[in-house]
Amino acid sequence: MRRVKNEIRISMLALCIALTLCITAIAESDSVGNLSRETDLSIKGLSLQDLLDANHVNYTDLSPEDIAHAMDLSQYNITDLFETDFCSLVDLNQTDANYLVMKLEPEVMLLEQQAEKKLKRTVLSPELGSLPPQEFSLLDHFTYVPSLWDQTGHCEDHCGNCWSWACTGALQMDMAYRNNISDMLSVQYFVSNYHNGTGIFACCGGSPAWFADFYTSKKMAIPWSNANASFKDGCTHCGESTKVPAKSIATVPNYPIEKVTALVVPTHYDDGVMDNQTAIRNIKGVLASHKAVIFNYALDDWSPFMEFWNSEPEKAVWTPRRGSSYSDGPDNGAHTVLCLGYNDTDPNNRYWILLNSWGASNNRPHGLFRLNMDLNYSYVYEEGINGYNWYAFDVKYQKESR
Repeated sequence: MRRVKNEIRISMLALCIALTLCITAIAESDSVGNLSRETDLSIKGLSLQDLLDANHVNYTDLSPEDIAHAMDLSQYNITDLFETDFCSLVDLNQTDANYLVMKLEPEVMLLEQQAEKKLKRTVLSPELGSLPPQEFSLLDHFTYVPSLWDQTGHCEDHCGNCWSWACTGALQMDMAYRNNISDMLSVQYFVSNYHNGTGIFACCGGSPAWFADFYTSKKMAIPWSNANASFKDGCTHCGESTKVPAKSIATVPNYPIEKVTALVVPTHYDDGVMDNQTAIRNIKGVLASHKAVIFNYALDDWSPFMEFWNSEPEKAVWTPRRGSSYSDGPDNGAHTVLCLGYNDTDPNNRYWILLNSWGASNNRPHGLFRLNMDLNYSYVYEEGINGYNWYAFDVKYQKESR
């Protein structure tokens, strides 16, 4: 299977694209919620010109949820997004959201990274603080069909919703362990409902905090087996609309949820470098508590990983290669996958077990790959962009059943 460049870029471009469009919309509309009309095309004090003129601007008042809500174009009265003064500020290749390439990308990535400093951190239980070398996996408790765990729809240019697959998997793993629910959860339910399934929606990329905010508002998860709940949007692009209207998905039966909170698994300090063994211990501790870990990684060049994914067997271990600059990379972008285990019995061959969302090819019948455990977890590109980010969910369930 070939992974095309623009889908890889979508996960990190989405915030740039969305902020672009929503700020344009704000300039044309009256106040919406806590977002007010601004003459300088800004959102909660964030000016596009600031981002274009300066790096590392500290917008401490923004949360990830603020950014996600601003991305929801359905809340604005939009007449024509591309006939405004904003277009003079950026270089547009096409007026399709799937192909926008703009100067703002690194700066907006940094904005989201700054906002995520507000997220709570996982706290390691004392009994998990010193785990011996071992082989540990949650795969036996995770229900999925490898050929169906596929965001691509067998299309080269496909939906950029890797984040919703990994996040759905983390929610599903929590339900399996804490509530003894073995069902595979619907990814389509999220895609069809998130931002009304159109414009800047799930196929444009996103973050665990946005996913958690959605399920906290919906209060329920839907089994994959419900009517119209299986995934159908693999070939849908960012900027288009879902092929499965939300109202067509059966919501009975469902699994009640009270609240989902996104947590950062500490692998680097906000103001400095964390030693690798502490980072590894933090990730292992979350897994040992029977929670899956959501792993997001940004690469300045995707070619080596694609060669690894397409040609190597599942037992092969991937070691990322990086340049110093994210922006100057020949094929940069980001991807999100699900970490379900590890093996560090051999000190010379330690690895994480990761579930991808690209289906099951002949060389990867379980849709898995292994990642070298001996990473530089605090790696930061010269632009300030983190190379690796790890997350988990804290889920609270409603006592009553439906």
